[in-house]
Amino acid sequence: NMDEVPEPVCEDRFDAQWEGEWRKHIFVQAMAELRNQVMPETYSAFEMYAVQGRPVKEVAAFLNLSVNSVYVAKNRCIASLKSIVENLESK
Repeated sequence: NMDEVPEPVCEDRFDAQWEGEWRKHIFVQAMAELRNQVMPETYSAFEMYAVQGRPVKEVAAFLNLSVNSVYVAKNRCIASLKSIVENLESK
């Protein structure tokens, strides 16, 4: 129908940007919360391997951990982050 006015594109772009900023805000808060919940080396292993994308062997050597410990740290932190994010988003 020609009478219908299309939604302005800039509004969608603003919503997407707002959503992106909100996600970033939640992530920063969640990471700070995670840091308080886990051992320092667990947090470091997760941050270096999962967030910064460094090779697992490099992270393990740097932190003097086994490769398996880095994987365990990552899995533990991801599980914790999921629950932290759910809590933050439900507030």
